[in-house]
Amino acid sequence: MLGSGALAVPSCFAACGLALTTATSAGACLACALSLEQMLYCANAHGAWSYEDLTSATLGRRGRIVAKYSIAALLVGVVVAYVNIVGDNFFTAASSGVLPAGVEVNRERVMAGVTFGVFLPLATFVKSQKRLEKVVGFGLATTGLFGLCLVTLAARRLALGDGKSSASKTWDASGLGLVLPIMVFNFAAHVMVFPALKSSGTAVMSTSRVVGIANETMVHLLIFYIVTGACGYVAFGSSVNGNVLRNFGAESGWFGIYTQLVRFLYGCAICTGVPLLFISLREISPSLLLSLSRVAGRHTELVFDVLVLYSCLRVSISVPNIQHVFGLIGSTTCSILTFILPGMMFLRTCPSSSSKKSMNDFKLLQQLGSGVRLSAHALILFGVFIGIACTRSTLQSLKEEAEVVVIIQRLVAAQTFVRSRVQVYDRILTAAAKFRRIDAVERVVSQLSEESKLSESVVKDVTSTLALASSQETRSAAMREFDSLNPFRKDVDEEDVREAKEKFAKARESYRNVSDTLREVRETLRDIEEEGEASQADESSDDVHERADEALEKVRATDDALEETSDVLELTEDVNTDLDGLQVASERLEMTDTIIEQTLEEVRGAKKSGAEAVWQAATNVVEETENKDELIKNLKEPINIAPRAWKKGKGKDVDSQEDIVEKIVAASNKVTDEEAERAVETVLQNNTQDGASSRAVQRASEILKEITAESPSDSSKNPTKADENVVFKKFVNATTEGRQVEQQ
Repeated sequence: MLGSGALAVPSCFAACGLALTTATSAGACLACALSLEQMLYCANAHGAWSYEDLTSATLGRRGRIVAKYSIAALLVGVVVAYVNIVGDNFFTAASSGVLPAGVEVNRERVMAGVTFGVFLPLATFVKSQKRLEKVVGFGLATTGLFGLCLVTLAARRLALGDGKSSASKTWDASGLGLVLPIMVFNFAAHVMVFPALKSSGTAVMSTSRVVGIANETMVHLLIFYIVTGACGYVAFGSSVNGNVLRNFGAESGWFGIYTQLVRFLYGCAICTGVPLLFISLREISPSLLLSLSRVAGRHTELVFDVLVLYSCLRVSISVPNIQHVFGLIGSTTCSILTFILPGMMFLRTCPSSSSKKSMNDFKLLQQLGSGVRLSAHALILFGVFIGIACTRSTLQSLKEEAEVVVIIQRLVAAQTFVRSRVQVYDRILTAAAKFRRIDAVERVVSQLSEESKLSESVVKDVTSTLALASSQETRSAAMREFDSLNPFRKDVDEEDVREAKEKFAKARESYRNVSDTLREVRETLRDIEEEGEASQADESSDDVHERADEALEKVRATDDALEETSDVLELTEDVNTDLDGLQVASERLEMTDTIIEQTLEEVRGAKKSGAEAVWQAATNVVEETENKDELIKNLKEPINIAPRAWKKGKGKDVDSQEDIVEKIVAASNKVTDEEAERAVETVLQNNTQDGASSRAVQRASEILKEITAESPSDSSKNPTKADENVVFKKFVNATTEGRQVEQQ
């Protein structure tokens, strides 16, 4: 029972900060340890080693009744928390890591399945307490594995330097009313200490030994809660959930499998505690069992279990966040069982300093000296304060989160509705995405064509220079003397040949880029072709792909020829040999230029087909939805412009294919935006009518802002479908702008 409280501690650190939560944990630990010593002092004085017997011996029948009902409420509250914890395991971290518990549409069915499919068989058929004691080691091992997992997650976040997950808050007293009762619950071992002492055998254990073990356990729990809570806060930052297990499993790879395994094992460990809780509930409710036996007969225990579980199911649905469950338990039953009743029992047992029994075995009480009775009064007042103030704070937080859940549920429903309305426009976006990719290919191939022509021109110039140098070498001395008299003739010297070779080397490097880029173009075209095969066959894409393959083969052959020629130019001084290689390279360049030009024409044809496909998709959408969708008018203008513009050809006053496509996409997006804005306005109006607080609206906006921020940023550059988070984004923008106006 104590271990389950660790799941809510990271959210406590997120609410109050590292320093304040640590101080609150230490204070709660000290107060609970002092109260526990007072209770053990009373038990030792009266020889009563059960909570009910002790209250009966010190406070009489009324005290026993209060203790009995408080323990029953505590056990039922823990069952409610267990239902939520195990139920949360069925929701993935992607959907539940940031969203508050209760948003899930199918949550009630999952909770019912956990309650009657898992807990009821365990409570009904497993009744041997000795057999259950054997699984205590499994629970401790799972708790240790859980703590190790949180430490590893925190170290991983710090190593990666993820700014989003940084835990920057150190002190925030606004959440203290919720955090304090959770910490009290985590250290409230008063009810469990007596069964533990009985199972270990009090006869062979001295009083000082019992007190020492109790204090050591408190210190170990304090260290465990601080370490796991701080690590959980560092690992998940402000997005940590009330049940930190809901954040588990979002990691990828083997580490994600490890966190999912820890999550599953923790759920199994929780299940093993259910039979023990129901054994205790039956023991504490004999009168109820007797009343049920008159109606249910031999099925009394089954009927009792069903009634308790059904009640717990309804409460768990109403209070889905275990942070609030533990907070309510801590501020109500734990304040009574941990502070108020132990303080009253101690005052009855120790009425004055003259009659009090030796406290040598009780270290904390001994250190208080004459102020020990004053400490009991202080603990009673502390319990009353928690019962009033913290219960109020927890209920207020529960009400606010319920409003947040309703707001997000409405937005999820609105997003689903908008998605159903605008899903037809995905055909336009898919066609436009393909057009944009072909348009990008056309730009690249056009640039490659220019680079190839430039390389061909350079090679021709180099060939001309070397041809002139070769002719000079074959001419006689008399002819060279005669040529020198011609003022219009320029001789080619060694410097000119060297410069020509350098130009060729640069052209060679430039052409290598042509080869590499064309290879990337072919891969892009292949992706487009595969997408076309998955949706609809496109002959133009096939032609472009085949032409690109042919061009790539020619470019590779030309690249090899240029490489060979480059090697020859570097290794030989024979102009004739160089000239032969250049002539071969020049011929291949000319052939390659022709193929690249043909490829460019094919790409332009495919681009035109892509633009027409966008127009056709938009036309089909208009025809299908015109009679039932007023917003479709946004598409009519670009659709009517397109045929006239493409028929006239691209001119000064005529829109290009790119402009037409972007206008159609913009019109389609405008439809989605207007639908989303209307949906958000409806949600905001409903929130106002229901009296939702501005704080709840702001918190819902912050949660959705974090969700939309985690969406892949590249998906908006060339989307193939309408934004699935458009309603969330519109809501965030609307609420953010509203806050800015109020602040101004």
